[in-house]
Amino acid sequence: MQLLLMICRILERFMKFCIGWMLLFMSVLAFTGVLTRYFLFYSITWLEEVTRYLMVWMTFIVGALAVNDESHINIDFVPNHLNHKFKKFDANIILNVFILAGMACFAYYNFFQIKASIKSGMVSPVLQIPMWMMYCSTIVCAISSVLFCSKNIAVKVQRCRKGGDE
Repeated sequence: MQLLLMICRILERFMKFCIGWMLLFMSVLAFTGVLTRYFLFYSITWLEEVTRYLMVWMTFIVGALAVNDESHINIDFVPNHLNHKFKKFDANIILNVFILAGMACFAYYNFFQIKASIKSGMVSPVLQIPMWMMYCSTIVCAISSVLFCSKNIAVKVQRCRKGGDE
C-alpha cells in the first residue's frame, strides 16, 4: 500500500511537471507562430503540428490526473443513495472499480493499436515522427489511470475498514 502511494505521488508530480513545461512550450510556439505569420509574413509549418501534439499529450495526462484527484465527471445519485443506506461503505469504490476496468480494457486494446501503428510505419505529415509516439499518449493515460484507481480503491477500502471518514 505504501509503495503504491509513493509511486502514485511521484507519478503525479512528474505529470504535473510535464504539463507545466508542455503548456509553456506550447504557448511560446503559438506566440512565435503568430508573430512570424503576421509580422514576417512567413508561416513555420511544423509549429502547428508540434502544438497540436503537445495539446493531445496534455489532454491525456490531465485526464489521468483527474482520475487521481477523483475530479472526473460522475453521477452522484448512486453513490449518495448507497452511502445513505450503508453508513460505513464508500460507494465511490464501485465507481473506481468501473473506471479501473474500463481503463484496463482501453490499455489492452490500445496496445494492439500502437503495435499496428509501429508495423505500418505511419509518420506525421510535417515532422515525419512515427505516429505510434502520439498513440502512446493514450496508453500512458490508461496505465496511469489504472495505477491511480488502484490507489484510490486501496485508500477507500482501508478507510472503510477503520470505520468511515476520519
